[in-house]
Amino acid sequence: MKTPLPQSLRDQLDQLSIPLEFAEEKAKRLQDIWSEEAFLAKVTWHWRREGSNFRPRQSGAGKAQGTLIPENWKPDDSALKVLEDAKVLSAFAMFCLPDFIQYWRERGESCATWNNRFIQHVKQQSRYYARLWPKHGLPSRIPLDWRPSMVTFEILDREKIDNQFAINLIQEFVMYWHESERMQYSWSVTFLHFVRERWRENNKACPKTSKAMSSTDDFDRSWAEGVM
Repeated sequence: MKTPLPQSLRDQLDQLSIPLEFAEEKAKRLQDIWSEEAFLAKVTWHWRREGSNFRPRQSGAGKAQGTLIPENWKPDDSALKVLEDAKVLSAFAMFCLPDFIQYWRERGESCATWNNRFIQHVKQQSRYYARLWPKHGLPSRIPLDWRPSMVTFEILDREKIDNQFAINLIQEFVMYWHESERMQYSWSVTFLHFVRERWRENNKACPKTSKAMSSTDDFDRSWAEGVM
């Protein structure tokens, strides 16, 4: 695929939140692909596998001074407006925030555009969760016989969280939300959020015996309305 990439392809990359720089780097190695559709499929495949390690180049002259992400970092209103225009609920963005902060704090990297990076992260997570769980038209109360879906356990497996640990939390989770009489759009998302937090607390209490966790979120019950 020749560079510069055509505008039609750039627009599709933007919709997929794939950086133009990443795509142009791949284009140099995919010279034998001429079809935009085939090139986009190939770049998307590479992005899913390499995107978390991608670092955009910065010019030496006039580059913005990057900073480490603060532990209490919050996206500004303009970032939330971009996500709102992309049909992503602000509650879902807040659901993604703790994991986003922890990931970049652990990497110890500086960035001058945390809002842009957060927007990209939330869009990716929104598409990911949308494929896993169908969106509900209306929120609902949790039934007493509720159980998490198999997809939930597949995610926990990928995050190295013991399934039995999660199973042991189901009754407590169901009773709390049933008694609260509050409603949610996705109980599977809420349960995943809850298990991650308990697993993190368990790791802190028993760091030598607990399995390492690859992702975590804080279980803040106040945000939960409107998630997916």
